Amino acid sequence: MPEGKKFLMRSLYPLLVFVLGVFLVCAAGCVQESESSHTPGEPTLATPSPAVQSGTEELVGFVDEALAYARAHGQEAALVEFNDPRGSFVRGDRYIFAYDFQGTVLALPFQPELLGTNRMDILDINGRPYIRDMAEVAATGSGFVQYMYTNPAKGYTYEPKLSYVAAVDENWWLGSGMYLSGANRTGAIGMAPMTKEQLKRFVESAVSFARQTDRKSAIAQFQNKTGPFVEGDLYIYALDYQGNVLALPFQPERVGTSMLDATDVTGQPFTRVEIDIARKGGGFVYYLYPNPGRNFTVEPKMSYVQNVDDTYWIGAGTYLPAANSTV
Repeated sequence: MPEGKKFLMRSLYPLLVFVLGVFLVCAAGCVQESESSHTPGEPTLATPSPAVQSGTEELVGFVDEALAYARAHGQEAALVEFNDPRGSFVRGDRYIFAYDFQGTVLALPFQPELLGTNRMDILDINGRPYIRDMAEVAATGSGFVQYMYTNPAKGYTYEPKLSYVAAVDENWWLGSGMYLSGANRTGAIGMAPMTKEQLKRFVESAVSFARQTDRKSAIAQFQNKTGPFVEGDLYIYALDYQGNVLALPFQPERVGTSMLDATDVTGQPFTRVEIDIARKGGGFVYYLYPNPGRNFTVEPKMSYVQNVDDTYWIGAGTYLPAANSTV
């Protein structure tokens, strides 16, 4: 069985619920502190939004049910059931997918043409090898992986997706996923969530400014809470390529500290992901994080990051509508 990477959370569902329901250390380089009584450096109480919590509970329960079926009936019979679009493990837009640990497709009920093909090295639109990541997480027992995937319910547009995967035995694994999107709502501190293009333009304007001035002056502007790069709950943050915080206007105590190993509640090392994307020129990152404008409720967040030069990069993020669909 292949070894799993150590940077993803390797817990079973009860531990995830504990983390979601009890606390999250608010140490991210991508979130703004609200004006509250929270003491810097202390754990921040965080409760998942009802949609996120309900969605992850249903997701894990669905996968656990499929695991029990596979172990009770054997691989051959289970795969027949999982591949049947009218079978008991296709419920609306939710279904079970299955792979062996070499990346070969064993079950995809709505894409039967892919059965028997190897997808280990396919990438999402942000360059993430999500099948390989899921296989490595499953190799440790079970866990979550986030990536971008087309949503057939929305014209096959790309959306952030969270999947839960688990090993059946040493030869194969299965999983299911949920899209982290939903009905529109007002975002943090009364500000509507930005569109991808608006967020990208905001960061690009900051990159343009940074490239036209020296690094010290640019960082000073990004750190200024009343400066031109803070708009309501939206702001520019800056880190170097070692993960050290250079600017975080609402968490000044974090400046000079490392966020390299920061993870969200599913274990995604989003700072490392951001660094990788920034090195490639820029792009979007999706993760779960406490929203300070909503009592630190854990919600989906989208950030856009871009490199400034070979020494540092910048980004900005906005909270997404709550998840309301599972697949």
